[in-house]
Amino acid sequence: MPRSYVIESLETDDGERKYLDLDERRAFHAATLTADVQTRAFAQVMLIAGPRISEALLLRRCDVLYQRASPALRLRTLKRKNPDAIVYRMVPIPDGLAMSLRDIFDLGHGRRAPTERLWSWSRQTGWQRIKQLMAAAGIEGVRASPKGLR
Repeated sequence: MPRSYVIESLETDDGERKYLDLDERRAFHAATLTADVQTRAFAQVMLIAGPRISEALLLRRCDVLYQRASPALRLRTLKRKNPDAIVYRMVPIPDGLAMSLRDIFDLGHGRRAPTERLWSWSRQTGWQRIKQLMAAAGIEGVRASPKGLR
């Protein structure tokens, strides 16, 4: 049986871009620098690694792999054809982000359970924080959302 593929458009039906361009990404990054450390870390994970918001919120202490030669995040993939399958993907991240996550969340120390989530926020809280940073960066329209960072 042949597979069918859906190719998502980069624009809305009205011709508006769905995703940030380079200048908007830079403005968003600058806006993250004014946020509290947890929001900044969350926003930078979203910006650099490109997860869905729910995937980012599922990140646990053990999913930040900074001890390797190349730091990475182990993201649980949520949008799969087989919803019963648990699939992870490795996404490389810059050393600076790995070190920030280590410092902010006190990773590498045995004081907390490795399966503890980095952020205890709801999906709505994460969404609101990204939207606030988008507004601070002057980004408007359909792309001023977590999906716009993908």
